[in-house]
Amino acid sequence: MTRTVLQRLTRDGFKIANSATINIISSVTFQGPLLSGSTAFNFFSGGSFVSTLSYITFGDSNIAVNVNASSLSGRLTMRSDAGVRSGPPFENDPANVVDWPDFGAGSGGGTFSGNYSQAGGAIFDGGSDDRAMALAVDTNNGNEVYAVGFSSQGNSSNQWVLIRYDSNGVKLS
Repeated sequence: MTRTVLQRLTRDGFKIANSATINIISSVTFQGPLLSGSTAFNFFSGGSFVSTLSYITFGDSNIAVNVNASSLSGRLTMRSDAGVRSGPPFENDPANVVDWPDFGAGSGGGTFSGNYSQAGGAIFDGGSDDRAMALAVDTNNGNEVYAVGFSSQGNSSNQWVLIRYDSNGVKLS
């Protein structure tokens, strides 16, 4: 399936059964009108696919789940995804079998720097694939703050970083 626009699907979306053979899925756009709470790609009956889907646009804000991989046991790679519901934030992937190597415009695998706010949030300089995972305050050492985070480069490559701040939010190391 290539160069296809999908509209007016049921909430179950484009259903792919475990007996399906995926040769190529490329340049597919999900756009409205879709029902609120819709799923785009729905691997509804399991299967062990190893496939790459390219240039998929999740262009309708009514999409709740872009890829339902809750029953999938193979590997699925999403390349050059786009749209208001693209990327891992909208997948249902409890077994972590869907990779999004092009998602976000983060630091490209290098390190990232950041600051924390007095309210306890972390502010990093990368794109949406740079994340703060935890903050800790060392009350025995002048209330220093430690932020742990990572920059994701797909399923197999995360760059982990520990950043240390003084109690005023000045980066120490």
